[in-house]
Amino acid sequence: PWLWLSGAAVPALWHGIGYLRFRDHVRRWGRPVTDPAAVDMLEALRAELGIAAPGELVECPGVAGPMMTGLLRPTILLPAGGVDGEALWFILRHELTHFRRRDIGYKLLLLCAALVHWFNPLVWIMLRAAEGDMERACDDDVVKGLSREQRGRYGQTIVDALRQERKTRKEAAE
Repeated sequence: PWLWLSGAAVPALWHGIGYLRFRDHVRRWGRPVTDPAAVDMLEALRAELGIAAPGELVECPGVAGPMMTGLLRPTILLPAGGVDGEALWFILRHELTHFRRRDIGYKLLLLCAALVHWFNPLVWIMLRAAEGDMERACDDDVVKGLSREQRGRYGQTIVDALRQERKTRKEAAE
């Protein structure tokens, strides 16, 4: 039991410390988005998707790409420099869809399963595959009811976000 416990403690500490450092970074450097157009867009999408939960839209330097964080206090993080227009609409719709689907809770549950079965490499592979499946399922929900042209622009928004994420990570590594 001690070997299993110590094996589970290492990745648990790794993930826990990483989360706390990330949370502290966001609290220190993140700034609420105050642009009325962005706030109105967020509220309109919440109403459209039937989401009444509180939450905040925050711009934070060092964040590689848009994401939702916070199991109890959901926050949508945007990279520094901001996003606007249709790209922001797609990003907010995507992140709110994650919230509506409760993906953060599922990711936590999957991580707990991986910690219990830390010794099994297939569980870690399953964790990464499930996260990818959640992203694709979320994308499928986002594009439901969109025209072919809108779907293409949504795809381009994803590609642009991935390029920006890669650029941010590269700059951080240098």
